Amino acid sequence: MEKPSDKLCEFLTKAYQCEGPIVVAVGVHGPTSAMTAAMSGYAVMGSRSPWVVHVSGFGVAAARFLLPDTGQIGWDEYFWEIRNIANNVLQNYPHCILTADLDHGYGDARIAAEHIAQVIRLGVAGFNLEDQQYEWDPGDDIYQELSKLYGEEAAAYFLKAKTNPRFHWFKSCGHIGSSSVILPGRLGGGKIVLPLGHMLKKIEAVAAVRDQLAPEYGHVALNARTDIFSTYPMNAGEEAIQDAIRRGNAYLEAGADSVYYEAVPPFDGIDELASIQRLVRETEGPCTFNALRGGRTKERFNIRELEEMGVARVHLPTLSYQMYTQAMIAGFRQLWQTMDDSHIAALDFAATAKMVGWPEYLRSVLATPTLLHEVVKQGGEKEMQSLIEKFSE
Repeated sequence: MEKPSDKLCEFLTKAYQCEGPIVVAVGVHGPTSAMTAAMSGYAVMGSRSPWVVHVSGFGVAAARFLLPDTGQIGWDEYFWEIRNIANNVLQNYPHCILTADLDHGYGDARIAAEHIAQVIRLGVAGFNLEDQQYEWDPGDDIYQELSKLYGEEAAAYFLKAKTNPRFHWFKSCGHIGSSSVILPGRLGGGKIVLPLGHMLKKIEAVAAVRDQLAPEYGHVALNARTDIFSTYPMNAGEEAIQDAIRRGNAYLEAGADSVYYEAVPPFDGIDELASIQRLVRETEGPCTFNALRGGRTKERFNIRELEEMGVARVHLPTLSYQMYTQAMIAGFRQLWQTMDDSHIAALDFAATAKMVGWPEYLRSVLATPTLLHEVVKQGGEKEMQSLIEKFSE
C-alpha cells in the first residue's frame, strides 16, 4: 500500500515542477478539528488531492492551554497531543496525510533526531523543523558563535544569560513581533536564529534518522523552516532575501525536502510579492509559505495566487482555531441574546455521537461478553443495534 509520507513527497515534487496543484496544509489544534478536517477533505476532494492535515503548535498551545505560541509547552505535552491526533485520525482515515510543527526539535541535533523518530513512528508524513532556537545548555559553544554572528551588542546579552543554570529564551510566533530589530538577531521579544552550520548539523542528523526509518514508514517530508527574515530591519530587504535563499538551498542540500520561508515582510522598497517570487525562483526545491491573515506578511495572498507564483505548499496554521473560536463566539452570543438554542448552527446529538466514536464503542460492547452490564444498561442488544444504526448515519 502506498504510504501517505511517500504521497506527500510526490505531491511536493509535482507542485515544484509545475506538474501538479499546490499542496494545502490546514492547521488543526486537537483530535476533533483534525477529524473534521480529514472527514471533510475526503468528502470534498478524495484521497488523490494534495491536501494535508497539519498539527499546529500555535493551535495546540491556544486550544489546550490558552497560551501564546512562545515555547511554553514542553516536548512531552506536545508529543502527547500529536499522538492523540494521529491515533484518532489515522485509525479512521489511514490514507490521510498528517504533518506536524516540531519547532526546533526541542533540543540539539541528537535530541531533535530522537524526537523526530518518535513522531515518524506515529505515522506522521511530514514535519516542520525551525532554525529558530530557544534553549541551550550554557556549556554549548554556540554562545561564542552567536556572539560573532550578532555582534558586540548582543554578545553581552548572551554572556549574561549564560550565567543562569539553564537559560530559556521564549520563542516567537513567526507573525508576532516588532518591525524593528531591538538586538541584532532578536526581534521584539522574539527570535534568535541558529548559525547556519548548527542548523545544517541538525538537519543532517534528523534526515539520517528519517532515512533509517524510510523502509518501514516511507520517505517522511522534512520541511525546513527559516525565520531569518525576523532578524533583519526593514531597510535591509536585499540582504535578508539573499541570506534566506542561501539558507534555503543549504537546507535542501543537507537533507530537507522543502523550505518554509516564514513571515516574509514588506521591506523598504521591496514588497512581499517580489520577495516571494524571487525566493521561489532562486530556491532549488519546493517552497512553503504561510497564508496567515493579519500577520507580518501584510499583503494577503490567496491559495490560487500563491500557486500561480510557483509555491509548492501553502500553510494555514491557525485556521481551525480561528474558525472554531469565531463559531463559538457567534453561537454563544446568539444564545445569550435570545435564550433560544433552537436556531444555533451546531451538530445534532447523533452526529456528535458518531464523531466521538459511539458506534464503534457499542459494537465492541456487543462483541465482549464480559461487558454484559453495558448491554443491560442500554436496554438490550436490539436497542444497542438501533443506536448503532442511528449514530452511523
